[in-house]
Amino acid sequence: IDDEVYTLTRRGHSINDVVSATRNLKMTGIKVHYHWMPNLPGVTREKDLELFSQLFNDERFRPDGLKIYPTMVVAGTELERWKEQGLYKPYEEEELIELIADLKSIVPGYTRISRVLRDIPSVYITGGPKDSLRERVQKKLIEKGKSCHCIRCREYGHRIKQGWKSGEASVKRLDYKASGGQEIFLSFEDEQQTLFGLLRLRLQNIPPPAFGERKGVFALVRELHVYGAEVALGERDEISAQHKGLGKTLLMEAERIAASEFGARDMYILSGVGARPYYRALGYSFNHNYMCKALSAE
Repeated sequence: IDDEVYTLTRRGHSINDVVSATRNLKMTGIKVHYHWMPNLPGVTREKDLELFSQLFNDERFRPDGLKIYPTMVVAGTELERWKEQGLYKPYEEEELIELIADLKSIVPGYTRISRVLRDIPSVYITGGPKDSLRERVQKKLIEKGKSCHCIRCREYGHRIKQGWKSGEASVKRLDYKASGGQEIFLSFEDEQQTLFGLLRLRLQNIPPPAFGERKGVFALVRELHVYGAEVALGERDEISAQHKGLGKTLLMEAERIAASEFGARDMYILSGVGARPYYRALGYSFNHNYMCKALSAE
């Protein structure tokens, strides 16, 4: 999110384009993921950390998800020529690992880091990282006495594989402003912040597309997800079975908040085809590509 870097790397867009696209997607009810590239030309380690912090300190951004893709120098590219000419220098691997550990430590609990490092065959890489960094970054976080609170690091399915013991889950709520609206992140978590389910509720004063010039507060569920563990075919995960119904509980709480706290009259969910029967069973109907439901403040 730096126009000088965008110009140098020929991205073809500006910060204002990122802000506008983020706002439009969220106001439509879509979750937003960014690709973040540390170590681009024209950026220092300190600048990388400063710009990354801005992602979450500046309410124009605040993405729901991230893929962290450290810059790689690929054979035959202009960036390789810059490297050979001394115009670009990749971070040393240990420096990059420490930077990514610092980046992960400031990610808020409403954001999911889905990947660290792009899959490009190492034979084509002449500078920058070549192998997966996630485990080494996790080790560095422990060494620094820090931790990552992103969604992926707290998901029940991942933690159960790592030997974590889960506890009693309860509904947690995190409110924050983003892209001209009020975001409410609802989650089911235990005392160790293990995440069993989440819901993204957005309140805004502009209706979703195709709903004309309606006035009032509009509520959108931008994501509803319940996590379980991967089990072999024919086996049963008892904890996952115990947490059936979490999605319905989160949705009912979102409806209550939208109606009683914000005065929203309807809920809108941009649902995939396969999930529409689930929402129909909970009182929603299909209207202009959204699953919709009239809300009551009672």
